[in-house]
Amino acid sequence: SQGVSPEQFETEQRTSLEIGELQGGIVGTDFFTPAEYRRFIQLDREQRDAVFVRFDPFALVADIEVDEADILAFYEANSERFQTEENVDLEFVEVQLADIASTVEVDESEVRAFYDASLDRFQTAEERRARHILISVDADRDDGAAAALAGELADRLAAGETFAELAAQYSDDPGSANDGGELGWAGRGVYVPEFEEALFALDVGQVSAPVQTQFGYHLIELEELRRGSLQPFEEVQADLTQELQQQGSEDGFYELAEQLDDFALENPGSLEPAAQGAGLPLQRAEGFTRAGGAPFGFNQALVEAVFSEAVLEDGENSSLIEVTPGRAVVVRVAEYRRPEVRPLEDVRGEIEQELRLQAASRSAREQGESLLARVRAGDALEALAAESGIEVLRPGPQLRRADAIGPAVLAEVFRTVPDLSLIHIS
Repeated sequence: SQGVSPEQFETEQRTSLEIGELQGGIVGTDFFTPAEYRRFIQLDREQRDAVFVRFDPFALVADIEVDEADILAFYEANSERFQTEENVDLEFVEVQLADIASTVEVDESEVRAFYDASLDRFQTAEERRARHILISVDADRDDGAAAALAGELADRLAAGETFAELAAQYSDDPGSANDGGELGWAGRGVYVPEFEEALFALDVGQVSAPVQTQFGYHLIELEELRRGSLQPFEEVQADLTQELQQQGSEDGFYELAEQLDDFALENPGSLEPAAQGAGLPLQRAEGFTRAGGAPFGFNQALVEAVFSEAVLEDGENSSLIEVTPGRAVVVRVAEYRRPEVRPLEDVRGEIEQELRLQAASRSAREQGESLLARVRAGDALEALAAESGIEVLRPGPQLRRADAIGPAVLAEVFRTVPDLSLIHIS
């Protein structure tokens, strides 16, 4: 379909593989000198023992006071953060497979008729277990020689020699010769037509005349016969009943769904005629957004339909939408609410908490900067921490790949030349 011949395709693939091998070799090639390797080992196994103090803003939040003016200013400056989400109230009519399934009844006569029309499903196929001897035609044996040998072996079998022994000695089938030509159980459709026809014409214990196939000449012995059987109606009645109920439910579901869709399209300005025509209740869902909403969850097709120009702006009914398998709806927008800023009282708590945390973070940084200045001036970190009631953390020696103190602090520990001073504020 792309106008590429098999030869062109193979050439392109071969070239692509060659390029990939070359690129992989270049990318994967690397080396380092002994000195570099020793330095790598030194850096990789280096340990650093650091102490540090932590200023936790969350521990300071409770002591922070927030002014009403600050709350109002934050609210006005960030009003877009406090907008309600665009949403609609929906009227809808839905069809559910589960509701229809509860009304479908199937009597025994229907199940019996279904069984009689489906007997092939419950009929086990006849199987036969056989041995064979294959005399192949190849470079060392032409067709005439193969036919002659097969005929000779047929005579020897008729004279009373053992089939398994002759198969082990003469058969050219490597898969069965060592097992006396044993093929195991098989039904129709397993062997080539000539072989199958001869096999299924034999009686138990009978050996066929030489049979020619594309593989050569075969002698076949039927060892055992396992006739097919019909599974009784009583054993499958429950399954067939359930299957008919499922079929009836699905047929009823799609028929009612089509009726609902037709009624909704014929009366685009209201769902009441559709509900009455389909004999289904008119329901309502509130607060449906572009992220979905109860009772539908999220369904992309439904969201697109609800917020389409025809449904949202023109007030028309949607077409039938399958929300989930076995559940379909037609909807109509009853009320549309644009995004609007939520009242200050509704978001006051959020704003106050955020302002408290911001102030606490500033206070923590100020404390840290003050302590850092005193350490750099020569004061001992432990003494200053004790004076401020701050715990000195001592995690112990750390490797570069350790995770006990967090990646940011660890990176600073290994980035800084040890000088017994506070090295980083974050």
